[in-house]
Amino acid sequence: MKKIGKILTVIICLAIATTCLSNSATWGAKAYNQNVNTEYANVPLNVVSSEDVWIKDCASDDGTEPSDCAFGWWWASPDIYYDNNDDGVIDDYVYDMENHLYANVRNRGDSIVYDVFVHFYYTQANLGLVFPSDNSILIGTVTILQIIKGGVKTAMTKWTIPTPPANSHWCIGVVVETTPGDPQTSTSPPNDNNLACCNEMYIYARPDIDAWGEFLASNPFDTGSEFTMNLEAEAPGDWSCDTNPTPGTVFFLGPHETLPVQLVVTPSEYAAHGDIGKYVVSQVTHRGEVIGGIIFTVIINDLPNKPETPNGSTEGKIGTEYTYTSSAIDPDGDQVKYYFNWGDETCSLTDFVNSGEAASASHSWSQEGTYSIKVKAVDEYGAASEWSDPLSVTMPRGKLLPDTFFMRLLERFPNAFPLIRHILGL
Repeated sequence: MKKIGKILTVIICLAIATTCLSNSATWGAKAYNQNVNTEYANVPLNVVSSEDVWIKDCASDDGTEPSDCAFGWWWASPDIYYDNNDDGVIDDYVYDMENHLYANVRNRGDSIVYDVFVHFYYTQANLGLVFPSDNSILIGTVTILQIIKGGVKTAMTKWTIPTPPANSHWCIGVVVETTPGDPQTSTSPPNDNNLACCNEMYIYARPDIDAWGEFLASNPFDTGSEFTMNLEAEAPGDWSCDTNPTPGTVFFLGPHETLPVQLVVTPSEYAAHGDIGKYVVSQVTHRGEVIGGIIFTVIINDLPNKPETPNGSTEGKIGTEYTYTSSAIDPDGDQVKYYFNWGDETCSLTDFVNSGEAASASHSWSQEGTYSIKVKAVDEYGAASEWSDPLSVTMPRGKLLPDTFFMRLLERFPNAFPLIRHILGL
C-alpha cells in the first residue's frame, strides 16, 4: 500500500471481508459454550493472573480489560494480518486462493505458559461482533507450545478465502486461550483480552460514481433492544456518504436478529487516482455501548487487467522445477505483483514490477496429474485482477525401474548406452 497523506493511519489488519487451501474452512463446532446475555458481562479491570495470554484490540491496547482504544475502534486488531509468502511483510488478502493468516499471541502473565490454543474464525460482515457465534465459521486451530513471560509468538493458519457476497467482506475473529489457566470468559472483544477481531473493507472507486459497502446490523443479545448507528468520516470535503438506515436513526432488533445495511460513498468528479476516504460505521445500544463497527477505506483506483495466460512447459517430470511467466497492464500505471496458483493447493507470490512487465515464478510438483496454473495481479493499493485463463500442465508418472544387474551397470557407467537411456527416460 502507498503511504496516504492527510488520512488517519490505515490500520493494517484486514477484515474479511480474506486467498489453493489444504484445510478449507468448514462449519466448525464452537470451542466454547458461553452465551451472550442481555448485556456483555462485566469483567475486573487490570487483573493479571498467573496465566494471561492476550491479543491486541488496537495499537494502544496493553491487555487490560476492557481495552481502551483510540477513537474507540477495537475492531481492527494489528495482531491479525496476512503474510502470504512468509517473508515478514504484510500482504493484502486475495480471494479464491490460499492465504496465510497470522495472529500475534502475547503473554502478560507472571510465568511461562504452555499449550496456547489459537482459534481462527470468520463471519459475514456485521456490526454485532462476538466470537464464536452461531454464524461464525472455524477456519482452524493452531497450538503454540509455549510463550515466555512477556513474550510474543505467532500462529499461522492457511485459508482459501471464499468470495464474499457482492459489495461485502468477511470479518475475522481470533480467540487465544490456555485450559484451564486462562480460558475465554466473554464473546465481546473489548471485554476479554483473549479475543480480538478485524472488520475492515477496501472499496475501489471511480470519480463521481457511487461505491457500495453492504453489511448487517445485528443484535448479539438474548433479548430485543433498540440501536442506532454512528458514522465517522475522514475524507475529502467534496465527497458524500450516507447509510441506510441513516446515522442516528433508532431501530429495534429482536434477539439475534439482523438488519441489512448499505453504505454509499460518492467521490467528487474531481477525485484523482490514489485519493482516499475513510469511513467508520459503528452500532450503539440504547445504553450507549458500542457493540462493534466496520472501517471502510475507499480508494480511487482501477483494478489491474486480466493477466496473460501463464507461459511455460505444458508437461514435465515429477520433482523437476519449471518456470512460468505472465504479465498484466494496470490502467493507472501502478506497479503490480503476481500470485501464481499452481493447481496443487499451493501458490507463489512475486515482487512488484512495473505495469506490463513480465514476472516469473518456479514450481515443482510431487505427484503425477494434470494441473491448471493461473495468475492474478495485485496493484500497490491491494486491488486484485480476475484470474488469468489457465495453462494446463501434465506431470506423468516417474518410471519405476527394477533393481537389476543391468540397472546397476547403468549407474556405474553413467555415459554408457545413450540410446537405452533415452528410451528409459534417464
